[in-house]
Amino acid sequence: MPLYKLLKKSEHFEWMHEAQEAITRLKDFLTIPWVLTSPSAGETLLLYTAATPHTIRVALVVECEKEGHILKVQWMVYFVSKVLADSKAHYPRIQKLLYAVLIAKRKLRHYFDGHPMVVISSSGLGDVINNRESTAASPSVSSSSWASTSPTLPEL
Repeated sequence: MPLYKLLKKSEHFEWMHEAQEAITRLKDFLTIPWVLTSPSAGETLLLYTAATPHTIRVALVVECEKEGHILKVQWMVYFVSKVLADSKAHYPRIQKLLYAVLIAKRKLRHYFDGHPMVVISSSGLGDVINNRESTAASPSVSSSSWASTSPTLPEL
């Protein structure tokens, strides 16, 4: 995050090896075009969530059969990344992941309205949502809309 710290005009900045590596990775990333795909109507989409101490990321993916592949191939539909404000950076990891789902739901409403959605996460988001004690205080999240075997996104 050296470039991000530079943009926030934090303390004195020296161009060091770490900064050079970051700018080289950024240049490499920007020169490789992403290939995004458009899902078919009603096709099930996968929502991958990730959180680090200062960022959240969501990848919306569709699985397709492809000749020559035994398993389905996943194609990127949309990607959302957000740098967290200092106050949100202190959230517990599970809250950051739920916040990532909320941001995706707001930004990608047309995909959520037209497609079944499965949330994929290394954390037990479905367990948190299905826990009646944790959702009792939150009327906006219905625990019945999350299947215990396949955590799909609730109506928000």
